[in-house]
Amino acid sequence: IATVELAIVMPILATFFLGMSEVGRALNATIIVQNAAAEGGRLASIGQSSNAQVRQAVLTYLTVAGIPTKDAIVNVKDLTNSSSDVSQAATLDKIQVTATIPFKDVRWGVSGFIIKDASLVTGIATFYSARVNPYPTNISVPPGF
Repeated sequence: IATVELAIVMPILATFFLGMSEVGRALNATIIVQNAAAEGGRLASIGQSSNAQVRQAVLTYLTVAGIPTKDAIVNVKDLTNSSSDVSQAATLDKIQVTATIPFKDVRWGVSGFIIKDASLVTGIATFYSARVNPYPTNISVPPGF
């Protein structure tokens, strides 16, 4: 009787286990990709790094976190002035960093059980430029002082 019960319950338990591990990996990868985008956003908001430098910082973060970057897509945009590099962003320009990787690159073992390989794991970070305007050096003493 115990063997029959095990034969009935085992596929259900295996399904739950595989589903939990796949969803857990997807959540873990999402957190890592989101943190990478946020790291790039912080770097971009300072105003001292170009789009290419921010993109490389995001890819480096993903690599250090153990995420393959061969299919990663990183977009860095100044949403306020779309034609400029983030290094040229004015104070309080809205900057967005988006990092995307396919789930197939971060899956553990069996995949496609719950989350399809074609699914994308995306992290988006939006910051405002914190570029500091240079202190004026041509200040003169007001009359009367």
